[in-house]
Amino acid sequence: MATINVGTALNKKYIPYSTTMLASLCVNNKGHIDAYLFNSELDKDDIDLMEKSLSEYDIHLISIDIDKKQFSDKLPRTEQWSLEAYYRLLMFELLPESVDRLIYLDGDIVVNLPIIDFYMQDFGDAEMIVCDDKNGKNNPESYGDKHREMFEDAYRQGFRYFNSGMLLINVAKMRYMYSFDTYLNAIKEWNYEMEAPDQDILNYLHWQNVRFSDCQKYDLFARIAHNEEMTCDYVSKNVAIIHYAGYKPWEAGSFHFDIEKIWWDYAKSTYFYKVLLETFVADTINDKNVEDFIRNLENNSLEKKQLLQKTMKLIEKAMGNQIDEKDNTDNRKNVSAFDRDDWNGGYHYSEAEKEKWEKILAQNDNIDQLEQFLEAVLTDDTAEQYAIRINNEINEIDTALEKANEVIGLLKRG
Repeated sequence: MATINVGTALNKKYIPYSTTMLASLCVNNKGHIDAYLFNSELDKDDIDLMEKSLSEYDIHLISIDIDKKQFSDKLPRTEQWSLEAYYRLLMFELLPESVDRLIYLDGDIVVNLPIIDFYMQDFGDAEMIVCDDKNGKNNPESYGDKHREMFEDAYRQGFRYFNSGMLLINVAKMRYMYSFDTYLNAIKEWNYEMEAPDQDILNYLHWQNVRFSDCQKYDLFARIAHNEEMTCDYVSKNVAIIHYAGYKPWEAGSFHFDIEKIWWDYAKSTYFYKVLLETFVADTINDKNVEDFIRNLENNSLEKKQLLQKTMKLIEKAMGNQIDEKDNTDNRKNVSAFDRDDWNGGYHYSEAEKEKWEKILAQNDNIDQLEQFLEAVLTDDTAEQYAIRINNEINEIDTALEKANEVIGLLKRG
């Protein structure tokens, strides 16, 4: 069976997640794998830990050390787009001559089915095999102004924006055509102003020389799939490469969902699993982001309801209808669902509950209880569905307010 060459960029923080990605690749592809780790931080102990997690598989880890000094401070970077995102742009100078093809995978991906046929496909004239960004929801309106400026002409020519988290790369063809300077010059051309730095540049330079594959199978964005009501069972059986773009399965601070169970199943095979679980539980019981998000929705909904009541009263008055001049607007303060005794939708933990889980976290033999916590978070969508309902209410009120203001405008003119 042919060797699979896989590349990924990482720092120390991403070691557990990149290891999970590599473990998932190994589980589903039994041939030999050479993994090229583009990094500036990993030491021998880090590689040893990764190898310990992957020891039962036929995989060879090759650390490709990169000097950060060759990257200008002008290169755009954010919490989402770290410096390591640019490391893939250096691969043609750094990969051995023996590598003629490579699949590049971000560390927030899992490989869920065999991909050897996908990996070995004929490139034809293509420089890369790619997938549409955002599960194909990649029309110009879904991006910002800079993106539309950058690709305005390309869109007129049938441009499709691809995701850079999964790239099957024709190294043999591209090695002598592109260099790090090629990409740097393009970045400078746009004055270092890009929304998705490495992804924008890869699209800018290569869009006419790529071939698209099915994003629903080879680069499925998990959260978008969840929003489109794909089930965990369907994804598990039908999707080869799952991409947890945006909020991550291992992070607190967002709504979680059942498709994330697939990521955790692969993480379970790694040395880092227990620490990942403990960190997730500790962060989740103390995180307020989801609760604050929902409370803001509730307050917004109540304020808009009160505004609609006042607006409707103005219309009645303008139409000459006899009305009670007393202000009957419902001015009650919002009582959040989280403040009711019957709330059981998670994302809100009392001091007693926090104390309980802190005691469990302090125990050595706690895996079963932590997994029960994880299962509850990933499968209970009460909070998410409640937020969707409140948001729908707000949209309905906004529509009613818009119509009411139109009526007021007509009455003033009449």
